[in-house]
Amino acid sequence: MLAHISSNIQGAISILFFARDISNIFFCRSFSLTILFIIPSRSESLSASIIPKIKVPSSDNMSKSLSIAIVVISLMMILVFRSVKIGLLSMIPNVFPVLFALGFMGLNGIWLSNLTSTVGCIVIGLAVDDTIHFISRYRLEFERTRNYNRALETAMKGVGHALVITTSILMFGFGVFIFSRMDMFYQAGMLSSLCFLVALIADFFIAPSVIILLQPFGKEGNEAKIKA
Repeated sequence: MLAHISSNIQGAISILFFARDISNIFFCRSFSLTILFIIPSRSESLSASIIPKIKVPSSDNMSKSLSIAIVVISLMMILVFRSVKIGLLSMIPNVFPVLFALGFMGLNGIWLSNLTSTVGCIVIGLAVDDTIHFISRYRLEFERTRNYNRALETAMKGVGHALVITTSILMFGFGVFIFSRMDMFYQAGMLSSLCFLVALIADFFIAPSVIILLQPFGKEGNEAKIKA
């Protein structure tokens, strides 16, 4: 009986606080909510169960989730490109935004929350699409020209505009949270938008540099001989 009453009261409290938070966000007004409970002293278990138990995310949990995401996406990239070397190299521009986010949080004193702890996984999962698009086009152009610099120029002209548009959509979509009055949503929106911008910069500068340096598509050759 007490457990049933406790669950009903806890549900009502959650709804009231959710309504207050929504009103603060969308109407930009500050509402206070005070709830008074008169509970008999012998119902200590009931009063204890009413208080919600909030689990604060830890750095260990975030490290574990990021590690799993990086390993899984790396395996998928290897399967997509059918090459271990290209698949692993393609993860370099995708890991860079995560390192930027962690450094930015540390320098600005942003603590982990339920949302900021998931920014890294979200950014990797969404930004990897641009990397696949860019590297696939780069590889295709190299097979045609057998020259890394010429293939890069052609690939940039072909997919660069599309990458800028998709990244802009992601930045503005997650950037909406910046206008929230709740610090958790504000920080998550700001971090996500910045990380998407850093991911685009990494695709445009870091990925080509690594590919030209390590030449994972093969050695350069003479285009005329290949066509002949």
